[in-house]
Amino acid sequence: MSERRSPHCHVRGSFAVAPSVAHSSSLELFAEPGYKARIGYRTTTGSWNISKGNNDTLSSVKNHTNWSAAFWYDAHQRGHCWDYSPKTDDPYFWWYDDNQASSFALGRGC
Repeated sequence: MSERRSPHCHVRGSFAVAPSVAHSSSLELFAEPGYKARIGYRTTTGSWNISKGNNDTLSSVKNHTNWSAAFWYDAHQRGHCWDYSPKTDDPYFWWYDDNQASSFALGRGC
């Protein structure tokens, strides 16, 4: 899988790693409820697998983009999926989705 580098995100493996401040029009991903322990962000559409070190840790998201965002239990956008509308934040996932995401997409739903 080839990776494109962007001035709007830092890439480590197949997942964006956030610098100290995320772009105001970004999808931000957090390992803890309440938007704590940011593990990455994206500002462009596409789909990605979550890196091995952050796999199954996602617990909250901020979608400040104009696109839908979707999350899957399995890599390569497979398995159970849930999604968010544009401009939607979720400080706490339902217990069955918490710490389950292995891949995600920005610019599409389930």
